[in-house]
Amino acid sequence: MFPVLRNTLSLARTSIQPLSKTVGALSIIPSRFKATAAAAAAVAHKPIGSGVRENVTGQSRTGFSVRDSDVWQNKLHEWRMVRKYQGQVKAVVLDWAGTVLDCGVYSPAVVFIDVFEREGVPITMEEARGPMGAHKKVHIRKLTQMPSIRKRWHEKFGKYPTEEDVDRMFANFVPAQLACLEKYTDMITGAVDTVEELQKKRGLKIGSTTGFTTPMVDVLKKAAVKQGYKPDVYVAADEVPQARPFPYSQWDM
Repeated sequence: MFPVLRNTLSLARTSIQPLSKTVGALSIIPSRFKATAAAAAAVAHKPIGSGVRENVTGQSRTGFSVRDSDVWQNKLHEWRMVRKYQGQVKAVVLDWAGTVLDCGVYSPAVVFIDVFEREGVPITMEEARGPMGAHKKVHIRKLTQMPSIRKRWHEKFGKYPTEEDVDRMFANFVPAQLACLEKYTDMITGAVDTVEELQKKRGLKIGSTTGFTTPMVDVLKKAAVKQGYKPDVYVAADEVPQARPFPYSQWDM
């Protein structure tokens, strides 16, 4: 226990001290301890009871004074210690489409629109962009869960889209995306210079995550290297148990 807090709690439990003086002693405590010390000060001046008291679950607790059981049941004791990194920045993790290349994120959006068009259920560009960043199969699944798209699908087929429909559309998506992906690989203005600054002048590592699968990332890597962009680590959506927004891509670096 921190010395200041220990001394103040000791002071709080000294029945000779008036409560006003005990609370006044809190001014010397760091702010994060004041609430706990104040609670202890108040409890210290309650008369000791029979030693039997109900806990927060309603069960009897024996062998505790009112003073002790109140402290143990105090809501302030529900806090826990959390590890927090306080060092310097060592790495930067970047997305691909819309972050370093393909300004506007057109490459996947146009293919999602085309895939649903083939199904006879057109979707808008705004709808196509909705779940952007997820694994592309998950992206399609999320599109089929949108109320507006589900309504149009039901009007077309008399039923709602199923996982079988998602599998079929993803199977159609992959070759279509690979066929057009290279057309959308122009680096965004300033991206290469910024990353070069981070890597060479600031000594940071650059990681890359994406909703694209490995074959798609291979296309992006080839085009990006030609333009001067080369991250230190690449993680594709199919290399981890679950892609973004889950943290597995970062953990895999």
